[in-house]
Formats: sequence, structure tokens, C-alpha cells
Amino acid sequence: MLSIVLACALVAGDSSPSAACASHVRPSPGTRLGSTAFKGVELYSWRTNSGSYRYSLLWGTNRNKRESEIKSSGCVLPDVSSVKKAISHLAKGEWVTWLGDEAGHGSHLPPREILGRGVEIRQGYIDAADPEIRVRQKGPASFLTIKSGAGLQRQECEVQIPAATFEKLWPLTEGARIVKTRYTVQHGDARWEIDEFGGALAGLYLAEVELASESATVTPPAFLAIVRDVTDNPRYKNKSLATRGRPPS
Repeated sequence: MLSIVLACALVAGDSSPSAACASHVRPSPGTRLGSTAFKGVELYSWRTNSGSYRYSLLWGTNRNKRESEIKSSGCVLPDVSSVKKAISHLAKGEWVTWLGDEAGHGSHLPPREILGRGVEIRQGYIDAADPEIRVRQKGPASFLTIKSGAGLQRQECEVQIPAATFEKLWPLTEGARIVKTRYTVQHGDARWEIDEFGGALAGLYLAEVELASESATVTPPAFLAIVRDVTDNPRYKNKSLATRGRPPS
């Protein structure tokens, strides 16, 4: 199994508009606010000297922005909550591309037409040791899974269970849960699974592909904006994300 972290892209919704950045985030001449911009909106993030993060929203252009231009824009936001409020002011369907230290310029989650419809997953761990024991609700189906091993070689046994059994076991997973949407994309002979996490892990995207052997190689498709390979990083396992939260940058 090859696991990689993806850069993320946010899509504006149709929630109540916020006054945040309303007078600063402006499209290019001839495009009115409230209509989808041709080049989208760029969301920049950076770490300050104190260790906290700041965010800036600018309308997209064909050139790279200067650091001074980004950090002195009229729309510098102090936290993720403020970013969400600012994005809600944009037109529904507007692409907002994240350009942070990890994401790299121009990277984003694959377009929805490539991802297709995702499946909602609710997953919790009864035991996060090795072997790990978990219950999962994937769409309308429920499963009990036992997994062992790490890295490219793992063993897994999964059986389907009645929904009532899942609900009885779910309370045993308190404090060790994740929620995510899984998209499956076939690219050549490779079947990629892309997880979009929610809740406390919102903004994290992981892509995985099963390899025929440990020595096998695969070329990621161009539509995946890869940040780094985390195949052998235990902090990006679902059970670690469920019990320890998001890994530090």
C-alpha cells in the first residue's frame, strides 16, 4: 500500500455571507463579486514567528505573488474559522486553491468530475494496538475489521456485520474515531482511494493505492497534487489519526 498526502482545495458553499474580507477580496475588472471568478481564489497560509498560522485570500492570476503582497493584503485572517466565513461570501462553486508551505503553488484536490461521488465513512477503533480491531460504517454497510502489520505489507480480515451490531459496538470506540469521505478513482491499472477527512481532521487528504508486490512501483496520476509519501509514517495511519489527531506539519 502506497500512501501519500495531498494538498487541498476548498469549494465555496452557499452559507450566509460574512462581512470578513468583503471589501478586500475582489475579482479582476469586469467580474463582479458573487459570480464565479475565471481564475478562482488563492488561499495562502504561513506560520508566524510565534508558531501560529495566518491566512490570506487573493484572487488568482497568472503570476506568482510576492511574499510582501500576500502578507500585507487587506484580507489576512487569524484562524480557520475566519477563513470559512470569508469563503462563504464567495459564489457557490468557486474554487479556492490552498497555497501553503506544504501544498506548493497551484496544487489542489482533483476536480469533482474526476472524483465522482464519494462514500461517507464512520470508523472507530475498539483496540488500536497491533492487531487493530475496528468497526466501520461505509455507506449503508457495516463491517468489523482486524488488521495487522505495517508499511507495504499488511494483513487484513474484514467481515460484514448487521447495522444493529455496529451500533452496539460503536460506543466502545469513543475517543478513537474518524469521519471521512472516500473517493475511488481508476487510473490505468491502479485503483486509487482518496480520503477527505472531516471533523477535527478537516483539510487533510490521503491517497492510497494497492501494489501487487513490495517491489512494485506506480506513477501517481497528474491530477493528484502530492505533498509527500507517508507510506511508512505511522502517524498517518487511520488509527493514529483517530487516537492522536492530525500530525504536526
